[in-house]
Amino acid sequence: MPDVTSHSLFPGQTGNRASYRGDVAHAVMTRREPFGPDLYGAKYAPVEAKYDAEADLTRVQFRPIPKAERGQGEPLPGELPPLTRQQRRQFEREIRKAHARKTKPRKEN
Repeated sequence: MPDVTSHSLFPGQTGNRASYRGDVAHAVMTRREPFGPDLYGAKYAPVEAKYDAEADLTRVQFRPIPKAERGQGEPLPGELPPLTRQQRRQFEREIRKAHARKTKPRKEN
């Protein structure tokens, strides 16, 4: 199967790579949903997929999807609104309770 390439906003970009077993270049490049989210909420679009028959691997280059192109989904963690005073106090109480349970001496029988 020939190499499948997509027009990229970031030609020649390195990083953001993944390898998949088998010849999945066509499936990766025609997938409608973006890949992700990663730990930070970012999503990725495939730029290029090359199949290596000797290794039986498809190597895929991804590009991050800019915020302007993202749909109206969940916000990234940095975009979340700050906690209210009440939420912050509740959170602090829960942390203190958890800490007290961990440091409480155990009774011996």
